[in-house]
Amino acid sequence: MRKTAFRHAALLFYLLVPVWACAEGFYIPPHLQNVTTDGATLIWETQDESVGVVEYGPKGQYTQQAGEASTAKLHRVRVTGLSPDTAYSYRVRAGAEERGDAFKTAPAEQRPIVFAVLGDSRRWEERWQEHGITEHMMQWGPEFVVNTGDLVLDGQKHDLWTEHFGRFAGFNSKLMMAAARGNHEGPRTGEPDTDWFARYHELPGKGEPFSVFDWGNSHFVLISMDYVSRCAEELERDLAANTRKNSFVVFHSPVYCTGYSGPEDSRKEDGQSSEKIRAILDKYNVPVHLAGHTHIYERSWPIRENRRDDARGTTYIVQGGDINANYPDWWSAVTDNRETQSKPTYTVFFCQDDRIEHRTFAVDTAANGFIEVDHQIIWRDESVPKAALAALEGAQGADLAKAIEELGAMVYTPAGQKLAGCLSHPEPDVKRAAATAVRRTGSPDAADACMHGLEDGDPEVVRELARALEVMLPERLAEDAVRKINNAQLDTRARVSLVGALQFHAAPDLCRKVFVALLEEENTPGEVRNRAAYALASVAGKDDVRVLAGLFEKETEPYVTVRLAVALNKITGKSNRIDGKGPLAKSSPGQRGDFVKKWLEE
Repeated sequence: MRKTAFRHAALLFYLLVPVWACAEGFYIPPHLQNVTTDGATLIWETQDESVGVVEYGPKGQYTQQAGEASTAKLHRVRVTGLSPDTAYSYRVRAGAEERGDAFKTAPAEQRPIVFAVLGDSRRWEERWQEHGITEHMMQWGPEFVVNTGDLVLDGQKHDLWTEHFGRFAGFNSKLMMAAARGNHEGPRTGEPDTDWFARYHELPGKGEPFSVFDWGNSHFVLISMDYVSRCAEELERDLAANTRKNSFVVFHSPVYCTGYSGPEDSRKEDGQSSEKIRAILDKYNVPVHLAGHTHIYERSWPIRENRRDDARGTTYIVQGGDINANYPDWWSAVTDNRETQSKPTYTVFFCQDDRIEHRTFAVDTAANGFIEVDHQIIWRDESVPKAALAALEGAQGADLAKAIEELGAMVYTPAGQKLAGCLSHPEPDVKRAAATAVRRTGSPDAADACMHGLEDGDPEVVRELARALEVMLPERLAEDAVRKINNAQLDTRARVSLVGALQFHAAPDLCRKVFVALLEEENTPGEVRNRAAYALASVAGKDDVRVLAGLFEKETEPYVTVRLAVALNKITGKSNRIDGKGPLAKSSPGQRGDFVKKWLEE
């Protein structure tokens, strides 16, 4: 009764305010937050103070109101008493200006769901709008959006938030965007006037720093960046109580990450610093961890106990919204390709009862449009990939290519031999699909076929097979890989992947010999030399210091110069400064005696 009287009073106050007093309208239009089975919060900001009122009802109707008790510029109104999985319309006025839309409440039943993931969107300028990414994303029917953090450059600056909300105006009035606080939002400070992330957001559950909500068949945990190091006990309690089929843990910094493209391993994470969190994700069989922070796209193999485990591992995804990943490491199933891909990027998840499927899209600079850069199907019951493998039998043409693609997305290594048999298929589309599937599964059973396939005339096939060998090269094929690396006619990107194949799978003595030779050869393509220098740092030892110092003294390329310095610092324990803007990186042959002296001194 009191609530009804309050709403009527608030609405009456709003209607009596002169129109001229609110004539300037909205500063931040209404956006959805904390959507649950029975309610939703609308947050908006007006140019002038007013009483915030939301009119709402079943879709197309506005028969109810919810409002505030006093005037303000920043408004937060909770709409309650709603039914699950139901569409509602709403509208809000600011003076003469009216904004409204429709949204759907969260489902009560554990049904399949669709949601999208963004990250580090502060860097996108106007590109999200220019490329029509809202329209591209909305075609998949997402029910809400997760943002892995860093929405603006400085969360304490009020005037930066209009760009953020304007960027996503195409969907944030109809879909909740649940965001994990990143470093650029600033630390939680108890919601003072300058903590605009807290003021513009209302995360589900208890809210920050440990927000939890269920949607359909899936469970979500969003952890603020400044709380991750202290959240282990709370995370374990939460995951132990989870009853949903799927679970997603989200926080801003990656657990596994190759880092930025460059010689210095900037922002590289190998899982060691997050060991306590990893153990909890392993214990409760969390299928997906989502992060951002490093402005790249990268997806790991399923990992459990710090090694690949396709059936039970957690997939770690860095959705950093941009393209600039480093060379792959052992955990890397997919890294972005800066030659053709561009920001922004987003990922859409389809959470079925027997699988989690996700697809990632980026803008392609060559085609000036979207391309799919990743596709994975996560399963827990082996009947899922077994059924996909059986579907290959009797399939032909486009149906065969589609069946091969789906099987590859399932990361099912027992399919290796069957997929390898398709690499000689006469239809180009089938052969390309098979090469991609072999790369996605990384099955050692396909190694010989991959090595043979490097002779194929299709560069796309050759590149995929070389990347597959980077994942699973048997040591018995190492000498074959060396011969391919030294073949100047082989595609350069394929040679780069084969250098990685040696780094991860060949004997260190062979690696050192090959990598040094590539750096000494004047005709080695620049990207192959860069990859050899990068790999050399991981295999070189104390006996190689003088050889590396000799290469360093005469090197002319900045990338290789810095990477050799990384290797020498690592081996000797010395600390010559190696950042790309420092004296070492800018030095030329004949100017490096002091650096070398430091490495060689006893």
